[in-house]
Amino acid sequence: MSDSSDPKKWIGGIIDACPRRVAGSESERRAHKMMQADAEALGLDVTLRPFRHNRSLYANMALHFAIALVGTALLPVAPSASLFIHLFVVISYWLESNKKAMVLRHLFPFHDSQNLIATHAAKSELRKRIVFVSHIDAAFTGWVFHPTMIKLATAPPPIKALEFMRKSMLVGTLSVFLLAILDVAAIVLETPTWLMITASLLSIPAFLTMAMNGQVVLNNTVVPGANDNLTGCWANLELARRLIPDCPDDIELVFVATGCEEAGTGGAWALSKQVEGEWPKENTYIMGIDSLTNGTLRRFIEGELLTVPPPRELSQVMEEHAPDVPPFQIPSGATDSLPFLIRGWQAASFGCVDEEIGAPRNYHWPTDNVENLDLEQLDTSIAQIERVARALFD
Repeated sequence: MSDSSDPKKWIGGIIDACPRRVAGSESERRAHKMMQADAEALGLDVTLRPFRHNRSLYANMALHFAIALVGTALLPVAPSASLFIHLFVVISYWLESNKKAMVLRHLFPFHDSQNLIATHAAKSELRKRIVFVSHIDAAFTGWVFHPTMIKLATAPPPIKALEFMRKSMLVGTLSVFLLAILDVAAIVLETPTWLMITASLLSIPAFLTMAMNGQVVLNNTVVPGANDNLTGCWANLELARRLIPDCPDDIELVFVATGCEEAGTGGAWALSKQVEGEWPKENTYIMGIDSLTNGTLRRFIEGELLTVPPPRELSQVMEEHAPDVPPFQIPSGATDSLPFLIRGWQAASFGCVDEEIGAPRNYHWPTDNVENLDLEQLDTSIAQIERVARALFD
């Protein structure tokens, strides 16, 4: 058991003992065990729910767009095959980004992982369940996460109509869909020169996506993950300390530390399927907690390709009781609330964003360490989340 009352010591202790917390690793499991001891010391009932998932989100993305490039290469000689390949890539990535199904991921090995579920049970008939979800695994890093690259990728476009281009994976996926339309034209027109030039230009986003994600895979370096997301895991313990003493008898509090979030919200995806029917959607509220320092606190609008409408009731509570926490459209990726939101729960996430770069400072970078944590912001962020949780007590 570690010193869970001091965020810097607790987060530093996890990093020292579990320095390479990649999805489905022994280091990830060790971190869960350490957090389990601290949660049990607070009187929480802790279980570990196993699941299996891939290890690298970036290998999966690189594979999708490498296959798309193969489709483009086949266009002059086999446009029908090119059409099939491009549509397959679009459908596969759309299904996965919307947490509907995995297709190409099954070409990669699956690893054992788990979610930590720490529960303060209701003492009378359950009226509401409030679930706080953080993740304990750490991210891979590479050129795509250099602060300058992030700033360029998330900068507002000069024309409002091009706002969709802030979603890099939407740009990549849309370009492959447009290639499929060119494939149909090639079948009819027998690939004139202008069509091949257009196809080459449309393949640039796919090439860049493949190259940048492939570099992350080859780099094979894991960040400390102090802010992203050991701040969220420590916040779970701190919220338990703050909320349990005066929690109403008919409220159940659940504190979750997922695994495999950095591999594509794998833990939350698995858990959302496991608790279907166990956590009724009419009285369960999911609050994701992801990176609580190195920026200003925002509530995230989810959706990697298309925006997923935020939950009306939970959003209203957030707006009323955390008015200083504005919404922020996530430009790439997702948080642990997305799988729950897509499956029908009231779910939303809090996290910090530095307006200068469009992400938390040190995001997925080796400098995401204890020394660069803003402890004052961490306390402010937790206080805002606590305020929303207490509003849900009513």
